[in-house]
Amino acid sequence: MARPSSNPNPDDLPVPATEDRPYLKIQPTATPLDPQQVAAQARNLHGLDTGADEGVLSRLRGSPRPTIEFLLITDHTASIEYYVGIDPPEALDALRSILRRAFPPSYEVTRTNWHPDHLPTAGEHVATVEYLGDPDRTKDCYTQLTPFAEFTTSEQATVPLATVAEAMAASDVPMVYQALIEPLADQTADAQLREREIEAGTDTLGGQLVEVVFGPPDEELDLTAAEEQRLEELHEKELRHAFAVNARVMACADSEPQATHAVRPCTSAFGDVSHTCYTVTGTLGTDEGLADNPVYQRLQDRQLVGVNEDGLPAWLPGTTTRSRGILADPTEVGNFCFLAGDAVTPDAKRALGTVPESQTSVPRPPAAQLEPFQQPGQALGYPRTHDGALTEPVAIPPALQPLHSILIGGTGSGKTTSVINMSLANFHATSGPEIIIDPKGGSMPTEYLRSYYERYGTLENVLYFDCAEWLPALSFFDIHAELEAGVPRAVAVEDRVGHYQEVLAQHIGQEQYERALRSTDIIENVLRALYDPVHGNDVLSNRELHAALRRLHDRETPPAVGDSDLEERLDSMVSNVNSRTFNDIMHGALNRVEKLSTPTHLNEIFNHRPSGIHADQSMFDFADWLDEDVVIIFDTGRLRPGVKQGLTLTLLSNLWTALRRRRRRNPEADLPLVNVYLEEAASVAPSQLLQRLLSQGRAFGCALTLAMQFPGQVAEADKEVYRELLNNVGTYVTSSVGVDHDLAHRFATEVMGKETMANRLRGLSRGEWLVNLPGEFGGRSPQPFVVESLPLPDGHPESTAPRPTGYDDAYEAMCTRTRTDYGLSIADEPGTEPNHAETGRDATPDATTADESDGTSESSGPPTVFDWTTRMPTPVTYDDQTETLLCLTCNSRHDPSVAGMQQAIECCHSLDEVDRDNVPICGCTLKLGPAEVAASEWSRRQLCFLQAVCNAHQQRYDPIEYDIVRDSMIRLKEYLDVDETAIDELLDADLLRHDGDHPHRLYTVTAAGRDVIAEHQRQGVEYGHAKGDLGESSQHVFMVELVRRWLVQKYAEDSDSDVEEVVPYYELRQGSVDTAAFMGSEEDVEEATQDYEHHRLDLVGLDADGEIVVTVEAERINNDVNRAVPEDYDKMAACDPNEAIWVVMTRGDGHTVLETLNDPPAEEPRVEKTYSENTPPRQFNIDEPGLTAVYPVKYISQQLDEEE
Repeated sequence: MARPSSNPNPDDLPVPATEDRPYLKIQPTATPLDPQQVAAQARNLHGLDTGADEGVLSRLRGSPRPTIEFLLITDHTASIEYYVGIDPPEALDALRSILRRAFPPSYEVTRTNWHPDHLPTAGEHVATVEYLGDPDRTKDCYTQLTPFAEFTTSEQATVPLATVAEAMAASDVPMVYQALIEPLADQTADAQLREREIEAGTDTLGGQLVEVVFGPPDEELDLTAAEEQRLEELHEKELRHAFAVNARVMACADSEPQATHAVRPCTSAFGDVSHTCYTVTGTLGTDEGLADNPVYQRLQDRQLVGVNEDGLPAWLPGTTTRSRGILADPTEVGNFCFLAGDAVTPDAKRALGTVPESQTSVPRPPAAQLEPFQQPGQALGYPRTHDGALTEPVAIPPALQPLHSILIGGTGSGKTTSVINMSLANFHATSGPEIIIDPKGGSMPTEYLRSYYERYGTLENVLYFDCAEWLPALSFFDIHAELEAGVPRAVAVEDRVGHYQEVLAQHIGQEQYERALRSTDIIENVLRALYDPVHGNDVLSNRELHAALRRLHDRETPPAVGDSDLEERLDSMVSNVNSRTFNDIMHGALNRVEKLSTPTHLNEIFNHRPSGIHADQSMFDFADWLDEDVVIIFDTGRLRPGVKQGLTLTLLSNLWTALRRRRRRNPEADLPLVNVYLEEAASVAPSQLLQRLLSQGRAFGCALTLAMQFPGQVAEADKEVYRELLNNVGTYVTSSVGVDHDLAHRFATEVMGKETMANRLRGLSRGEWLVNLPGEFGGRSPQPFVVESLPLPDGHPESTAPRPTGYDDAYEAMCTRTRTDYGLSIADEPGTEPNHAETGRDATPDATTADESDGTSESSGPPTVFDWTTRMPTPVTYDDQTETLLCLTCNSRHDPSVAGMQQAIECCHSLDEVDRDNVPICGCTLKLGPAEVAASEWSRRQLCFLQAVCNAHQQRYDPIEYDIVRDSMIRLKEYLDVDETAIDELLDADLLRHDGDHPHRLYTVTAAGRDVIAEHQRQGVEYGHAKGDLGESSQHVFMVELVRRWLVQKYAEDSDSDVEEVVPYYELRQGSVDTAAFMGSEEDVEEATQDYEHHRLDLVGLDADGEIVVTVEAERINNDVNRAVPEDYDKMAACDPNEAIWVVMTRGDGHTVLETLNDPPAEEPRVEKTYSENTPPRQFNIDEPGLTAVYPVKYISQQLDEEE
């Protein structure tokens, strides 16, 4: 059947259009009905005042009786709608009030319009079911029916109307169910007369005839059990508030069987409502067409047949007692008209759209409590009533904004649009700035700017920083303005040091940053020293801090300070540790500070000094804008995550100091409110800066709006901040949230407990927000309630409104003004993404890629390592004009070679003063000609990196350049300035293999990679006795060289040891593969070659007679461990050494070796002794021919370092 519509099309109706009737639409939920409340409101229905005035005669006769109509309608789309109407329609509001109390608060009751004329004629055949009251005796209609309560109290309750709803849900033709109820005058007198008739025996026609013939009996009659039952029911039935009920079902279809099939299940729908003497039966009828169908006419006209008003009096012979008018009292009438969302079958629930309890509406606070929020401010949305109706929107007024707000919503929840609406509406509600920090990388800035322009017609009071291209020209280390504002120097310095360390920790990672506490202490104290009032400055840069740390490292001389305590702390850091520890501490400090120099954006911010010789440069300071009615947008979306967070903290740092300066200058003034909207706030929530703004921002006239996906993100990082967010934020606005019990507790009330609220939070639909607002001072806070999102603002790219003209010009003018007057332009940096957001301009691709700009040109030769390297010793630089190394102290020139580098360093300094990591490799000569390099699919830089890795593998570099035992190959990457993408391409092409990162990163050039750079391994040169293994990895080379040095130190240089010489890659049988083997099959060749390789030991210690006394196996665990380990054991055991040492990469590898020797597959065990996995391998106490000790490389390295 057609659903109600506010504006039906008369041309589509099957009959001439009539005026629509007002109805109340009921949306059931899973909340059960309260039968006592249903009965109580039925009594109220009985006494309903229609409000109609029908003249003096009507008033004398009493108020007119309304007819209340209940409808269930389906238009064969597997959905059912539930309506209630009344005649006269003027009583609809009074009816609504009663129904609102009859149904649970979660049921929605909304007004709509409809008329039975809109019923479509789906076919020419009609099937109907009319329900008749069928008393056993004429006046048994005054006895009871089954009360509605009996159908709602059982655990698997199913109300009578559920059968009708189930039939409709299964129907593929239009159907309608109508129940009409009309209050009756008091029926008590008729029931009492009936009681006397039963007691006198004149209740039946036969009893009346006996009385006529014989007269009344002389004594009381003995009543039958049935008569006693009737008397009890007549006494129990509440006939003062009785109703006449008509109920009917109708279906239209193309054929009679189809229509009949649809309604037949309904014939027994009210069978269980029948009682002992009064039955409700359904009669099935069929007809062709609607025009003359009496049931359709009665349905359309709301025609109600009274009780026993169908025709001739029922007491006449040959007449029936059945009647379309069913007599029901308030406890029974609910059976015919009240449908409970929880008491129907699953199919009917789906058809009714029964709302789960977790998605039901939350009661709206009283109007008086909402009134303070229906004024200008941060607009939130439209409060929803019990019925889902919308009222005037609510907003956070400026007076309550400093209590801060949190906006919670997952991806796609509309969180960004909500922030836009909040700020747009708030712009004219306050006189201070709206500051938006958006790290999401979407189109939010564009959406905001277009909407703002549409609303206010200008962008002149907007600053927009697209931080991937131009940054705010902040001077992070500048405390001059703080001092001028009267902030004590100690406080200003303390803030600057603390904020700097927060940015470092956020950028590096809190755990990693704090791992070297002594290094962070060095940074803190050196930075304090640079702000020394006597020897320091008021404005610094990150470069100056790095230079001061470098100077402290190289010269072991702290900066001069006037503070004796600070001087003592600095001196103790130098004098109280040995040189190696001091070197490690300083490396940790320098590495941390250098982290802010690597990303171009952070480097610019932390080195910008718009004062002194740079005074003509642009400058941005929040202090200049805190009292201005402006919008400032920081779009950090295209930056790397670490850079985003660092920049956000830098902005918050500047904001905090600006707020404090403003308050110091105006201690008593009522200052303009500063609003900060921080998207993805969870990423910086653990910072002390944000905690301080949350706890103290109100005193400085600052309001925060933090947008995040869920508060639990913060709990994972910092429990203390999480508690601060839960307890020290005034307004919470949240969309659907999964499991977050603390958030549910934050919203819980006496009416809706924690678990119920958690379910409700999960059940919020898109566009719905649960709001918890603070109360005014001394007032009550409103209970949490649901609001519906505001529509998209005009001007929004996705709105239906036309786009404003003139926006593009205004946008370009705004960007130019921001960039020129307040910005730092940034050159293209690898890692920033193109600006795909529609912001009024097209993204410009880079003109030159990294591989194309490798320093070559037609007029110059191939670049040297010194042209590329990102590391150089502090005292040395490279002069590309003379192609020489220069000593920066005396300007002497030196050859660009290893010897020249040593001379340049030792010219005015010493090698010990220089960080070895900063000494690059001094050469990387390719074996390819210019034509071959040009023809290669790989860039020169990639080819050089392959060559450098190959050289390092073959240990061709001087240890001052690169030492495979101590140096990570990340250094090679830095020396050649190769980006990760270029290395990934080599790895993906299988030209390079990543061996691992323990104890430092190592790569190996594969056979295919060696072919690319024309590197060929020759026996006796690159591999063979004392040279190496064919095709071995860099990691194995590292292991062998590490152990070789250790054997030399521990054995060969020990006068008590028998070892006189250490030989790596010792061939037990020198020579080559027997030529005869090549005369046989391929299997013979392979067997002979493997036999040759298997007779080489990784390392041996020989005595003075050349006999083996120590053997070492550097074992890398791989796929052939079950074969290799037993073979290597047997190989060493056959030499009968005094010691057979195994060196492995990790502790776990040591246990793998032992377990394999304990139980080799299909072989006899080599070692019987076992150890638990908790035992360090170096503690194994085993004395077997092929195993006497197992050491991880870390242990060997530590032993080597201790000796050095």
